[in-house]
Amino acid sequence: MAVPGMAQKLNTQMNLEFHASNVYLNLSEWCARHRFDGAATFLRTRAQKQHHPHYARI
Repeated sequence: MAVPGMAQKLNTQMNLEFHASNVYLNLSEWCARHRFDGAATFLRTRAQKQHHPHYARI
C-alpha cells in the first residue's frame, strides 16, 4: 500500500527533474549556437542523464 501523498510527491519530483532536463537541453542549444562545443556536449549529456533513468525507475 502506498503512503498517503506519495503519488503527489513522486509527481512533483518527476516534474522537477523534467524541468531540469529541459533547462540543461536549452543551455546546450545556446552553447552550440555560440560555438561552445564542449559545454554543449556536457549539458546535452546532463539533460539525458537527468531525464531518462529517473522516469524508468518509477
